[in-house]
Amino acid sequence: MSISNKTLCIAYLILVGITVALPMRALADAYHYTNILVGDRAAGLAGAYTAISDDPTGLYYNPAGIVYAVGSNLSGSMNALHVSQTNYKNALGNQTWMRTSIALLPNFFGMIQPFGGGTLGFSYAIPDSTLENQQQKFNLPNSLLGNNTDLTINFNNQDVVYNIGPSFAVKFTEKFSLGLTLYGVVHQQRLIFNQEFKAASGYHWVNSYANFEEYGLRPIVGMMWSPIEKLSFGAAFSQPKMVYTRNTVQLSCARNNTATYPDNSVCKNGLLLLNNSIDNQRYIKPWSVELGAAYFYSTALLLTTTLSAYENLYRSTAQISPELPLVNVAGGFEYYFLGNYAMRAGLYTNLANSPEIFLGKTGQGEHVNLYGMTFSLSNFTRSSAITGGLGISTGQGKAQVVEDTTDIQDVSVYIFSLFLSASYSY
Repeated sequence: MSISNKTLCIAYLILVGITVALPMRALADAYHYTNILVGDRAAGLAGAYTAISDDPTGLYYNPAGIVYAVGSNLSGSMNALHVSQTNYKNALGNQTWMRTSIALLPNFFGMIQPFGGGTLGFSYAIPDSTLENQQQKFNLPNSLLGNNTDLTINFNNQDVVYNIGPSFAVKFTEKFSLGLTLYGVVHQQRLIFNQEFKAASGYHWVNSYANFEEYGLRPIVGMMWSPIEKLSFGAAFSQPKMVYTRNTVQLSCARNNTATYPDNSVCKNGLLLLNNSIDNQRYIKPWSVELGAAYFYSTALLLTTTLSAYENLYRSTAQISPELPLVNVAGGFEYYFLGNYAMRAGLYTNLANSPEIFLGKTGQGEHVNLYGMTFSLSNFTRSSAITGGLGISTGQGKAQVVEDTTDIQDVSVYIFSLFLSASYSY
């Protein structure tokens, strides 16, 4: 990326454009829908769980499947470690801007209980979470502030989505069932972005604080059908509906040099300015449809796959018809061995919901298609199970991190998660 005077002279035009946009997200990761795989067995199968869902994790994937669980069940899952790293190559001169998130969180708890003529359940899930806390320093040549200008960035971003609520499912026949989960959704983000340009001729400092919160409901309607003994099909439909949204952005800036800045009307020479803005706009959430199939080849081997389609709210470009949904696929297998052990593995896609990046345009975000794999191992006793597993995903793409320029950066993303869970049947 070439370093233009306009880019280097105004700190908040470099990265604050992203800072202000971050709270406008539909999810903690604005550009993807499959961010943290929920549950133990489902995570080992790469999320291909729509046609199985016969344990508490089914409350999240397809509530119709919980009627096929044996007795009552309690499940807790913890992502012991969730790490993501995004590298923007040549974002500042020939230097790479690196964003790293490290989160330790319990991401699922659920319980199911036969009730009346059906099965009742309650669950708590965190499908998306980001925790970034970092400091980076860059040396920028040819700045109007003088050669060897230093740019210091302090960045803290906490962003999490909670789903919590009841479920109920009914088996109409031995081969067909329906289920409903009604989640309350809470999405909260706290972001602080501190930047300082410093050179012999002066400094330019800017600090931004963003607070975003939204509350709503997310119903999940599920269906399960088993036409023959070894084959099952599942489907689930969902669309969140936000009922309250509040987005507050606060900007402070100051400088002590006499150079002319395009932002002179906002941050005057030697002046500390506090800018407050409040936005209560409710953001539309896309609908999603999950279609799955599972083949129980034998008592030891299970094969499963899921296709996930999402409403196209963001991907519309000259090359992508706005009528076509975004589609992700996942597939996995489960194999039982030595009597009380089960091994699971899977592959999945996590395609970007954003438009592709084109030359000559400004205000473009990030477009990175991710591809992942998962593995888990479970040990069973008569009434309990302990599962440990890991997931890895990566992808390469393009981004435009500098506002009001046509410069484009190469982006690489790496994500690693390690999870441990326990379940108990009674």
